[in-house]
Amino acid sequence: NTVTPEDAHEACSALAIPEGDADFFTIVTVRKSDGGIAVSVNLRAPIIVDSKSHIARQYVLANPRYPIRQPL
Repeated sequence: NTVTPEDAHEACSALAIPEGDADFFTIVTVRKSDGGIAVSVNLRAPIIVDSKSHIARQYVLANPRYPIRQPL
């Protein structure tokens, strides 16, 4: 899953970051499970970094298509 242009535009507008300056990162979680280790990524709330100001913020996307725990 990648962020759609519409969802990226919404996030950048809400954070007042020019779209060309926005870098999207995700948080990876590693946790113990019955079968060993479970690794997932949070696609619903990416970290968005303004590459010019070097300020980063986590933003929760309104679109429910992005899972909070996407297995890797």
